[in-house]
Amino acid sequence: MTTEERIVTVGIADDHPAIREALKLVLGFAPGFRVVGEATDGRGAVALVEGDARPDLLLVDLNMPEMDELSVLRHIRTTYPEVTIVIHSGEDEAQARRKFAHADEYEYVMKGDSRNLVERLQQIAARRATSLDGPPPVSERWPAGAALPRLDSNQQPFD
Repeated sequence: MTTEERIVTVGIADDHPAIREALKLVLGFAPGFRVVGEATDGRGAVALVEGDARPDLLLVDLNMPEMDELSVLRHIRTTYPEVTIVIHSGEDEAQARRKFAHADEYEYVMKGDSRNLVERLQQIAARRATSLDGPPPVSERWPAGAALPRLDSNQQPFD
């Protein structure tokens, strides 16, 4: 990897441990990505974005405990516009977009499509890179090999 190439940091918010582990494994082997944290519920997703690990991309399941989906997503979108929210759901994209108002504001990747997950995230990251002129990437502030923060609703309350 040249110094010109950028590592995209990823946060994972899903209440299923097996899903989180699978995503960490897949992204761990994908060039250009580094998982910097995970959350088990909606409050943890907000805490992950608000903490030091602030990911470039947040992969978020919509059906988690402690989560009013739209208020959490809107809070992150409006407070941290530099974080790209990627809905990671078991529902097909059309169904998810019908179910959640304003779903067009977010990227979407369907669960279970691991063959296309990395390719899809690379496309999203490329679009993101061309649309942002913001602060340096979190990857430059988060040391490689550092322990991943594990956040849940007991660590930071969501207002």
